[in-house]
Amino acid sequence: MAQKHQIYFPHLDFTWIDIVDPGKDEILNLARDFDWHETTTEDCLEPEHLPKYEIIAQTHFLIVRFADEKAPNNADTLFELTRKVAIFFTERHLITVHRSDLSSIESLRRDFQDEHNITEMEDPKLFLLRFLTTLYESFDKAIEKSLDQLDVYEAKIFGTEGSSNFSLQHIYHLKRVSSVYRRVIKLGLESTSKLISDLNYKSQPESQDLKDILAKLGFYADELLESTTSLVSLCLSMESQKINEASQKTNDVMRLLTVFSVFFLPLNFLASIYGMNFEYMPELRWHYGYPMILVAMFFIASSILLGMRYKGWLTGLRRAKDHKPKE
Repeated sequence: MAQKHQIYFPHLDFTWIDIVDPGKDEILNLARDFDWHETTTEDCLEPEHLPKYEIIAQTHFLIVRFADEKAPNNADTLFELTRKVAIFFTERHLITVHRSDLSSIESLRRDFQDEHNITEMEDPKLFLLRFLTTLYESFDKAIEKSLDQLDVYEAKIFGTEGSSNFSLQHIYHLKRVSSVYRRVIKLGLESTSKLISDLNYKSQPESQDLKDILAKLGFYADELLESTTSLVSLCLSMESQKINEASQKTNDVMRLLTVFSVFFLPLNFLASIYGMNFEYMPELRWHYGYPMILVAMFFIASSILLGMRYKGWLTGLRRAKDHKPKE
């Protein structure tokens, strides 16, 4: 069952009707009572609709999304991070429809339950602008929280004191969150600018304040998205560097094993030949066979060593070892 809050401004003959969590039938009844256009009713029923503005007949219709203060920590989609408010504004009515309440909207209702605040309201258009300002200010805490989280991730990446391990998925999640905020705020600025133009309120301080708030939020959302994108790129580069270092270590080990195999392969060949001990094998009973084989092995090993030094292979191996990154 929907919660319906109604505040009447008698000196303006104007009524604010705030409806929280209505069912489909209740929205359709409202559409019939206030003669809403069919397309606006459909947009009102769609929970994931992006911010928009249009004017049909004498009704200004807006869809505004505000930051959900109860969004879970793992939320990263438009539907999870934000909530929709459908706004119908005429000279005599402001009707706001939303499925979840916002503490600032509730505070606004309490403020205007005071008769003094009601009589202080000079123009329904000013009330609409104040309501929009209340909605968009919900992004202040959300973006500030994301910026704080970004600082934590940067500290963890660069290993400052108190940092702990984390995965690249954490930063990518923050990138998705910042992308949602940036898109919603950008669309909100476009639709709000059109509304202010149609209301002929361009030069009013309230409209300028609202546009300034959106511009500021847009700036911080852009900064958050750019910073998280750069951080993702940095993390990928660091992971690639670690892989390259591991590959370099493997290559150094393989080169060292190759050098040993080059030395011992011909020596092992000689040892295997003269280790067969066939009865009629030549040189088997030669008195000087053993020392001659040792001399031959020394000569072969020395020739290989001189050849590798001449080619510069040993120098390259030593240089790679000297330049190996320290852990």
